[in-house]
Amino acid sequence: MIRQSRILPKTTLVLVGAMAIFLSFLTGCNNEPQGLVAGPVVEITGPSFVKTWQTQLRMTKGESIRDMYLTGDSLHIETNQNFDHALRAASGELEFFNQVATPEIQTNGGPALLADGFVIARGSGLYLYTRDGRLQKTINLQYTITNQPVAVSPTSSLVIVGLDEMGGRVAEVNVSKEINPTEWEIMTNGLVDGAVAVAGSGLYAGSEDGRVRAFFDDRAVIWPLLPGSAFKSGGQIVCAVRADHPDLKSTEAHGIYFGATDGVLYCVDAANGKLRWRYFAGTPLETAPEVTLDSVYQYVPGKGLVALDRVHTMSVPEGEVVDVDPFPTPRWIARNARQFLSEDAHYAYVLSSSHSVLALDKQTGQQAFESHIKGLRAAATNLKNATIYAVTRTGVVIAIQPVLEAGSFGEVALASPR
Repeated sequence: MIRQSRILPKTTLVLVGAMAIFLSFLTGCNNEPQGLVAGPVVEITGPSFVKTWQTQLRMTKGESIRDMYLTGDSLHIETNQNFDHALRAASGELEFFNQVATPEIQTNGGPALLADGFVIARGSGLYLYTRDGRLQKTINLQYTITNQPVAVSPTSSLVIVGLDEMGGRVAEVNVSKEINPTEWEIMTNGLVDGAVAVAGSGLYAGSEDGRVRAFFDDRAVIWPLLPGSAFKSGGQIVCAVRADHPDLKSTEAHGIYFGATDGVLYCVDAANGKLRWRYFAGTPLETAPEVTLDSVYQYVPGKGLVALDRVHTMSVPEGEVVDVDPFPTPRWIARNARQFLSEDAHYAYVLSSSHSVLALDKQTGQQAFESHIKGLRAAATNLKNATIYAVTRTGVVIAIQPVLEAGSFGEVALASPR
């Protein structure tokens, strides 16, 4: 259902350029900010974070931020009361907000974008909304949905979900059908806890039986030559499976990436399921990696954020250079980082263990600058550009743009050069 806006009229826009930028000031050292007040516009003299807009969610007593997702051109901020706040990513303007389900209903991640709108999973139901947030229908799948729904493509009506049915299944659901919406199911012999990866026409699902299964949207298997038509890891797979960045050239070999509870991050060939490389993290991996055009970022408990080259080369005794090193060495490990947020040609932007934003040199991992604020409750991963989207525990949503060249004007209160 749609309710009237609970967002305060505090959204601010900026233009980063030669003229001054009028925006709200993010107060310096508060660990848990209760509100962000206006500050001065100054000339940017070096690499900095510039806030492009700010929006305050008006939350009820006892309501807290659970997570944040960038889906298409919208940000979805979800709370423990099962409210879904949707903001325009470009401006921070409220699009709509809905209470998708009552608070006790199990949550299943963020929305999946479809031709008909978007779909959110709660409990055993798929909730289909229009793009402007109006509920179209609820589809009861009879069994608890175990992962975040994933669209086969943003122009289709097909979503892939895991189901807690007979030990675990993965199913394709056509949300446009009124009767028998489930097109097919595949038994996985273990729950599918993480989101399924989509790469071209291929779908890749990991499950608690330690296997990744690859299939087309007509259920035909992609890796028929592997035992059981699946890649077998050494532990359970409880996080999302990732595919290569959609902008990767079709002429390059595409990989599928996933961590397992055996403490290994795997990269396998998307076309045939053969192992390309693996990184031994040394501790169970329950967080999905993030994959850009040139890097793979994996959070490792007790170690921090590990950055690896997406493609590794090595020399063999004859002096020849081969394409893949089966046991790559990390490019760097940032011990105080816990989530990859975005990147540009120079820096990787990450959420720190103290809930601030860090700019890390992409090649060395050395910290370049940091945000003052340490009250960020959640942040969205953005694989499109360098913009950073985050929300504080009190519901202040901010968009931050890294500015690397001196000479423009903006508010740099978020930046703390190191």
